[in-house]
Amino acid sequence: MSCTARRLYKHGMRILFTTVPVFGHFLPMTPLVDAARRAGHEVVVASGTDIEVEVKRLGVEFWRVGPTLAEAVAEHRVDEENLSPEERIAADVSAFFVPQARASAQDLVPRAVAWRPDLVVHEPSALAGGIAAAVTGARQVVHGLGMWPAGIWSIFAPGYTALCAEWSVADRYLDATYLDILPAGLQARPDFPEVLALRPAPPPSQVTTAPAIPDQYPNTVYLTLGTIFHEAADVFRAALDGLTSLPVNVFVTTGPNADPARVGEWPAHVQVTDFVPQELVLPHCRVAVHHGGAGSMLGALRHGLPQLILPRGADNFHNAALAESAGVALSLAPDEIGAQAVADAVTRLMTEPGFGERARRVSEDIAAMPGADEVLSQLTR
Repeated sequence: MSCTARRLYKHGMRILFTTVPVFGHFLPMTPLVDAARRAGHEVVVASGTDIEVEVKRLGVEFWRVGPTLAEAVAEHRVDEENLSPEERIAADVSAFFVPQARASAQDLVPRAVAWRPDLVVHEPSALAGGIAAAVTGARQVVHGLGMWPAGIWSIFAPGYTALCAEWSVADRYLDATYLDILPAGLQARPDFPEVLALRPAPPPSQVTTAPAIPDQYPNTVYLTLGTIFHEAADVFRAALDGLTSLPVNVFVTTGPNADPARVGEWPAHVQVTDFVPQELVLPHCRVAVHHGGAGSMLGALRHGLPQLILPRGADNFHNAALAESAGVALSLAPDEIGAQAVADAVTRLMTEPGFGERARRVSEDIAAMPGADEVLSQLTR
């Protein structure tokens, strides 16, 4: 019996999860992390310290590897203001994700070699995870975050190939197993030989009490700009001005550690806080207004909510186009965002029944997808 087989028999598998230090990249992975912990496997999550508290809340071991998000951004800042969506992604890859992966691999690979994982699971932009899998010989699994745009790997490939050469391993990224968290009707099959559907699910949370939801009006709208683009105070202001002109309650999250007071004073039918698990808010809402992050988009779709997307950067524009083409959303480009435009779009989403009907059909498709426990069983069988 091999050493690996003996370890599997006695202690389960060793599973290494890794991600860039961004909440929106880590949170979609947490159901699988939690499933692995509950199944009795040895689990480690490796990333920058930004997500350390969240990892430890799950009850698994954390490895500090690579820079924090602030350090990485300060070292490799990208000015995306006048770039197309494709140019934004290319700029992020070359100026942020590849340098971040190079720094992370320096910390991650030696620890992975010493620990000998059986399985390395990483989100698509955490390229250091692919290097760790190649060097250790572990099975590589790419955990999707949302849309896999056509041709996206051609943007990542040059930087990843260079990283592989630095570590003297072959570039076999696209030979990995891919976990697709989008329902089949929302995108074409990604460029991997083995694709497993995985139902997008909320992160495990110790918070179970719903926040105070305003109830002055029959309908409530949820507004968030996520955990990266929440600094756009002008967008918050325009969206709030538009929403408060409508007979709706508004629940706003300003982002982790962002002071809710910065959005100013608002009427009683507006509730503003920094962060709550969206699963506690979305069941009470009629429409979601957000930046176009995959977590926000899929969270709204899990509950069958139509949505207004105000894309800011990264994959936001691709997700907005995807949701619009599915007939479950409207979107406003950065230069179109204004109070009246927001009010008009939300009015359409609430009064034209097709948006809600299509969103509910997508929620049914999501509910039918395999959950984390079932997918973990396939990966560790």
